[in-house]
Amino acid sequence: MGLTINDVEKLSFPGSLFGYRRTMVEDFRADVVEALQELVDEMARLKNEIDRLSAELDRYRATEKLLQESVILAQKSHDQIVAAAQQQAESILQEARLKAVELSHELGTLSAERERFAYEFHALLKGFLERLEQTQPQLATGTRVPTEAATKAPISDEVAPQKASAFTGGEAGPSLLPEESQDTQGESPFPDESPRK
Repeated sequence: MGLTINDVEKLSFPGSLFGYRRTMVEDFRADVVEALQELVDEMARLKNEIDRLSAELDRYRATEKLLQESVILAQKSHDQIVAAAQQQAESILQEARLKAVELSHELGTLSAERERFAYEFHALLKGFLERLEQTQPQLATGTRVPTEAATKAPISDEVAPQKASAFTGGEAGPSLLPEESQDTQGESPFPDESPRK
């Protein structure tokens, strides 16, 4: 059984003929009580300090656990983001490669169609030119044969106001009829016809 402060305070020694001095024993007992009280107070203070440090340690452990979980979650999120970005990059790259192949194929097709069109158009023009040269041989030799219409005198640009007004509603403009002169009065504008009398 442990010794308490109350036990020391209540302790009394019986008197004897040759015993210890009572005052010295009482003083010693008071010192023992005071020392025990200090030890009890110190133990209580240390117990409170231990409780406080234990609570703080528990809080630090909880914080550490939360930080570890946060780090693990952040690492997982980072890995997922990196994986998704890599997958998206590979998808975009694959799509770009397919598009490049498709555009290259389309360019080849368009080039082939353009070349085919050029050959067909050249053949068409060549056929038209050969037909034209067959119907008009002078085009092939480069000589120009004057036609009956080309031998006629050109129509003058000078127009009499009264003739112009007859065809254009009063405004002066180029005439569709040849100029009348004193020398050609009475002659037919057509070479096969003779003037009427």
